[in-house]
Amino acid sequence: METGHRIETLGILGAGRLGMTLAQLAVSAGLRVLIARSGDPTPISRRVRAIGATPATSAEVIDQTDAVVLALPLGRYRSLPADALDGSLVIDAMNYWWASDGVRDDLSDPRTSTSELVQSHLSGARVVKALSHMGYQDLEDESRPAGDPDRKAIAIAGDEPRDVAVVAALVDDLGFDPVFAGPLAAGIAMEPGAEAFGADVDAASLRGMLDGFADSQRGIVVARARGDAAAAATPRIERVPVKSSALRSVGYRADLAVLEIEFVSGDVYRYHAVPASVHDALMDAESHGRFFLDRIRDVYPTTRVS
Repeated sequence: METGHRIETLGILGAGRLGMTLAQLAVSAGLRVLIARSGDPTPISRRVRAIGATPATSAEVIDQTDAVVLALPLGRYRSLPADALDGSLVIDAMNYWWASDGVRDDLSDPRTSTSELVQSHLSGARVVKALSHMGYQDLEDESRPAGDPDRKAIAIAGDEPRDVAVVAALVDDLGFDPVFAGPLAAGIAMEPGAEAFGADVDAASLRGMLDGFADSQRGIVVARARGDAAAAATPRIERVPVKSSALRSVGYRADLAVLEIEFVSGDVYRYHAVPASVHDALMDAESHGRFFLDRIRDVYPTTRVS
């Protein structure tokens, strides 16, 4: 990872609990902080100044800072001024909450991370996902100096090494160990539904959660939706007689099952993310033949076992 400059002036769009918590941490770390709400900053001036930050308009936050943290409801991301943020380093700390954002299929689509949606809207900005998976109360309570054995970790996802390095330095300044999750698309491993979401753990534990995402229930759903290499490699088996192959149930992961099929060739494939209803029907001798070809062929992600 390349070394970038450190952020000296941090801008925050959003004066809710997360925005104020991040502002307090940044001020305590010695950064100059500008924070904006939607509209006139006057209503937040007193409490913002009380923590040592500066109330500002959105335009001032964007124009006068080294990086801008998005601490708004995700459902409002399209209201962000794309032209004004052109060229800016943007730290996406937003998450989809149906209670505040409404039921939005576009914000819950497993084919893309929400940070990729933000990047698509802010096409000229450099978006990095960070400061999003830990609750604001834990952020407030868990800041520790570097080297403290009780220090917790924050995951970061981004496409540009320089920008990731800058955000990693900010995370360190705020009192947490930075853990690189991968490119911006990997930010989905920090979103609601993933094990790392809500994680208040050390760097080694967070690294394990991120590394295990692909094998988690959410990771399997994401892989299937994205049509990754594993799904593309699913073998076509329409010429394999049902009675000449062996079907084994490997087990459930919540409402999803894993099946192994041994073909007449002797090859064994493991099928992931099979809905429980399909699994149960396949294990039913009377329904086996009817469901086998229609429901397994070219549908579920698979890996070759032997």
